[in-house]
Amino acid sequence: GDVTPPEISTLIVKDLTNQSARIEWDTDELSDSTVFYGVTNNLGLETHKNELVVEHGIDLLNLLDDQTYFFIVESCDEFGNCAQSALDSFITLESPNLLPVFNGPIPDLIIEEDTVEEIDLNDFFFDPDGDKLEFTASNVNDIDILIDDGVAVIKPDLNFHGIREVVFTA
Repeated sequence: GDVTPPEISTLIVKDLTNQSARIEWDTDELSDSTVFYGVTNNLGLETHKNELVVEHGIDLLNLLDDQTYFFIVESCDEFGNCAQSALDSFITLESPNLLPVFNGPIPDLIIEEDTVEEIDLNDFFFDPDGDKLEFTASNVNDIDILIDDGVAVIKPDLNFHGIREVVFTA
């Protein structure tokens, strides 16, 4: 009987995302497909396909983003002869940064002459990633706007009367 293990070649990692990777390799005879993987070189996780093939492909799913994963591939022929690759690794991508969401509109403010008003911009903007938001305000004649930790302090110049539109950006 056959006592020769399959020979593994052209091992590649492809289709890398922040949550998944595809491991592909070839063998010189029909054999099954296993990837042993993990965040340390002790591995600990595995994905297996019983189908006997010479072109192997296994998708690793539900991975952590921006994480190094170590892996070994293994293929066994129908007679139980197995070959393993050397330990290798890849790093998943970082999660894409999601843009802030505007939960407006911000209501009109009526500011009495020579007084100061505050508005908490955190009540009107939300970041789906949980990132701390930085805010800016459009330059407005006759009004000073200071923003600290999401709270805009709006201070019209002395004796100012009129209407001004301010654009806040997160």
